[in-house]
Amino acid sequence: MKKFIPLLVTSIILYGVAYASDSFRCGNDIVSLGDSKVEVLTKCGEPISKEVTRTGRIKVEKWYYDKGAGDFIYVLIFHGGALKYVEQSGRAK
Repeated sequence: MKKFIPLLVTSIILYGVAYASDSFRCGNDIVSLGDSKVEVLTKCGEPISKEVTRTGRIKVEKWYYDKGAGDFIYVLIFHGGALKYVEQSGRAK
């Protein structure tokens, strides 16, 4: 059991590192956490899909980008108009 806990903790940390990022490449441009929706739209173009929800008084938007066959679907998450998270979703087809 003592050997299992460090392995579990390491796995959880690596999972988080592998699936979250602080930047996203759009062609020759890079968007980073803190960028506005206008900056992302200018650099990346329209996403394939958008979701809008509210967390309390904060508007949360998820923008989905498909980088092509074999790559991941990327989810750019905005809180109050600024890019807060970049996550990978499933693989594109």
